[in-house]
Amino acid sequence: MNQVENVNKQLYLENEYKQFMRSMKKIRKENQDQLALEKKNSVDRVKNIKDEYIKNEEILKNQLQTKLINLRSSHQQTLKQEKERLDRELKLIQNSHIEKMAELSESHDNQINQKSEALQNKLDSFEMKFDREKSKYNA
Repeated sequence: MNQVENVNKQLYLENEYKQFMRSMKKIRKENQDQLALEKKNSVDRVKNIKDEYIKNEEILKNQLQTKLINLRSSHQQTLKQEKERLDRELKLIQNSHIEKMAELSESHDNQINQKSEALQNKLDSFEMKFDREKSKYNA
């Protein structure tokens, strides 16, 4: 009977070992499945984070480009307005210069005419005096 007990014990141990190995395989398979699932979820989360980062980067680039376009447009408009203002200022300065030159020319001409008239008057008076003196001596 001892031998039967030993065989029964042996069979029992073998069955326990097989059952242990099955449960180990089952646990190992569950752990591998769970690890694979966690790995897949982690990869998906990393991919989502990268996609969101790229999306945010594109949104920011678009916003910056829009701001840059608006800024350039505003700058061009301001530049155009300033150029028009400077052109008007230049025309006003040129017109003012022309008017001052005309005024100076007229004033100069008037002074020349006055001096000419004064000199002509003096010459006329000297000529009259000369004629009187001449007629005194000729008479």
